[in-house]
Amino acid sequence: TVQGKVTDLDGSPIIGATVSLDEIKFSKVTDQRGEYQIENIPPGLYTLKVTAESYLTQLRVFTFSPDKLCIRILF
Repeated sequence: TVQGKVTDLDGSPIIGATVSLDEIKFSKVTDQRGEYQIENIPPGLYTLKVTAESYLTQLRVFTFSPDKLCIRILF
């Protein structure tokens, strides 16, 4: 599982941001708290991309392996 929160510079949640893993063609939209959760990710190297209207696209590269139960990535 990869989970986290997307916020602006003031720490306010960004609602409706798209969080995607292009390597497995998967995307989620952040909820009312700016949070997202992506489950059942196969092991591998991924680029987590966040896009939202009026904001610059943000990228985070991470490796997900079977020994990690959960990774939390904040934007």
